[in-house]
Amino acid sequence: MSPRLKDRPVLLITHLTASDTGEFSVILENKKIPYKILRLNKGDRLPEDLSIYSGAVSFGGIQSANDDHVDYIHYELKWLERAFLSNFPVFGICLGAQLIARALGASVTQHPEEIYEFGWYPIFPVNDNELEIPDNFVCYHRHGEIFSLPHGARLSASGTNCPNQGFIYSDNVIAIQFHPEVNESLIHKWLLGARPLADEGLPGSQGVELQIKNSQVYIPSAHRWLSDQISSWLSENQSI
Repeated sequence: MSPRLKDRPVLLITHLTASDTGEFSVILENKKIPYKILRLNKGDRLPEDLSIYSGAVSFGGIQSANDDHVDYIHYELKWLERAFLSNFPVFGICLGAQLIARALGASVTQHPEEIYEFGWYPIFPVNDNELEIPDNFVCYHRHGEIFSLPHGARLSASGTNCPNQGFIYSDNVIAIQFHPEVNESLIHKWLLGARPLADEGLPGSQGVELQIKNSQVYIPSAHRWLSDQISSWLSENQSI
C-alpha cells in the first residue's frame, strides 16, 4: 500500500445515514484503506483542507442535486467546485454523481418520460469503456432524475432508459448513476420497510419481490466491479 493510501483516509460523504456507504466501506476495510464518514444531513461539515485525504466519495440520498435551498447541498456543490480546481479525486454515486454533474456545469432534470428506475437494470459500455463495464452487467438503480454530460467529461456507461449512466472527468473524477455499493444489508433496509414504499409502483420501477430475487444474482458482479474501480481510482491518483 502506498504511504498516501495508508496515512490519508478516503472521505465518505453521506446524505441520510452512515449505512449509505454500503459495500464501499467494506471494500475499503478489506483493502486496509482508512476512511472517514461524514453525515452532512446531521451537521457534519466538509473539510477545507483536502491534503489530508486520498479522495472523496459522495453517496446517494432522497435529496435532489437541485436542492440549493438545503444548506448542506448548496455547500457540497461549492465544495465540489473547489475540489475539482484542486485536482482532488472524487467518486460520485447516484445523487453524488448528479451533484458532480451540476458542479461541473451540467443539468439535473426529471427523466423526460417520467421513468423511475428502481431495481436492477443493464449497464452498457460506450466509447472507450474507461469504466471497464463488463459484459452482461446489471446493477441497482433508484432514481427519477438524470444528469446531462458535463463539458469535457467522457461518457463511459449507458443504459436503456438513461443514456448517461457514468462518466469520467479529468481522469480523477468518476460519476455513476447506478448503485454498485448495494449489499444485502442495504437491500433489506430499503425494501423491507413499511409497504407500499414511496417510490414503489412508479413508471419503470420493478416489483420489490423481483428486486430481492435479482439481488442474489447480481450483487456479486457489482461488488467485483466496484472493488476493481476503487483500486484503479485510488492507485491512479495516489500522487495527487
